[in-house]
Amino acid sequence: MEKRNGLRVILALVALAACASNEPVPPDTIERTIVYLQPDGTSRSVTSAITRDEQAREIVDREALFGALRAAGKPIQVDGTCAASSMWMFDQTYNQGNEICFYGSGTAYLNDFVRVCARLCQTWSGAVASYWAGAMAGKFIEPSGVIDAPGGSGGGGDLCPEPFDAYKRVLVAGACGQNAGRLVLY
Repeated sequence: MEKRNGLRVILALVALAACASNEPVPPDTIERTIVYLQPDGTSRSVTSAITRDEQAREIVDREALFGALRAAGKPIQVDGTCAASSMWMFDQTYNQGNEICFYGSGTAYLNDFVRVCARLCQTWSGAVASYWAGAMAGKFIEPSGVIDAPGGSGGGGDLCPEPFDAYKRVLVAGACGQNAGRLVLY
């Protein structure tokens, strides 16, 4: 457990140091991070900027795709981008604001992923305001800052779980989702 916590601290410090020199994102753009959860428990991520108009078009496209696939009785296809099979999370309600997408199954510690850097960098832990699941069901668990509390990851239970089904769209995350420190996709 100490080794994993030490690694998380190192990753968070590296992320914070890396983003300390970032310029603020222009007001008409949002930052999008795509996270690939690997079978061995590791992850890799790519961050880019897109305009709010691009984000709105992608949401309309995703709605149309889901409707067409449901009508045709076809499953969502697996992809490696921030597309229909990925979990989309936003830092504003109604699927707006900065966005992070998760692909694959596993556990993501939201404190490991930088959400935005202005003067200080902020992570996704405690920042999920809305979300739209892709092909994987899952849950948000444990309020930010108490990952190792009794009943948390080491104590035999999940603190404050917010489960969701595949393809579920939530325009305003519940209290547990808004305060989550981990995302689990299965």
